[in-house]
Amino acid sequence: MANAEPIEIVRLRIKLDTCEFEAEGPRLVVESYFELWQKLVTTHLSRAAAALSPTGASSTAENHRPEALTADLRRNLILLNARPAGKNHEADAALLLLYGYQQLLGEEGQAVLGTRLKKSWSASGLRRTRIDRFLAKNVRARLVKKSGVRKASTYRLTPEGTQKAATMVQALGGSAAPGGA
Repeated sequence: MANAEPIEIVRLRIKLDTCEFEAEGPRLVVESYFELWQKLVTTHLSRAAAALSPTGASSTAENHRPEALTADLRRNLILLNARPAGKNHEADAALLLLYGYQQLLGEEGQAVLGTRLKKSWSASGLRRTRIDRFLAKNVRARLVKKSGVRKASTYRLTPEGTQKAATMVQALGGSAAPGGA
């Protein structure tokens, strides 16, 4: 057999904000996977930046950015700055948090874990601990869809829920407040 060049094995590990890449193997394979990861991260971060930039806002009522909500990019949470008033203010606050995930973090159509909503709820200074009970009111009103059970529960806005939340944000005062921390 002819002398074959030994295959160079490389290990690469990178963490950029919430995006991580780790690979080990032949140099060409790792490089090709890394290039693909770079494209995905660039797309993801540009979408997040577009969702947070005031110039990225469209003129439609559904796509305005709420001042009542702030995105905490470091913790990947939505914070509620202005609280709705009224008989169902807790259910409305939960609806607004879901709307914030959809509009500010660009997670439109994606479900949000109940545990993540609970973290946003607490970080927003809301006292009650059982956000699932307030979300249940929105599920019954067909403003939110729920999947899963217990800690694996996920919630997503229906079109009617998105419309109601957009109206509430307008009433609370609404353009972008990206935050950052």
